[in-house]
Amino acid sequence: MTAPDRSIEIAPRRRPLALREGALPRALGAATFATIVLLALGFSALRGEIIDLRYRAAEVVREERALEARRRELALRVGELRDPFHLAKLAERRGFARPERVVHLEAQTGPGTR
Repeated sequence: MTAPDRSIEIAPRRRPLALREGALPRALGAATFATIVLLALGFSALRGEIIDLRYRAAEVVREERALEARRRELALRVGELRDPFHLAKLAERRGFARPERVVHLEAQTGPGTR
């Protein structure tokens, strides 16, 4: 009988990934490219948000101007309605007449009065 062969073959040692030819520059290039793509997408999203906010701000300004114009119209209308000349014409059209006599009543003070 022959003795079994007890020699062990040792596989050649592989270099780590970072030390292999061209592995590190390729990994850095891929990471850089991915970072640039993500930054571009982020900036695009921010640009879209900025545009949306500008449209909203313009709409708010338009609404504010419309409300201010409405407030001026209503203030003018209140001034017309409080005008004594306008009130006199309105009272005349509705049949009101000037009082012939005005009676002033004095407020009573003391017990039994409110």
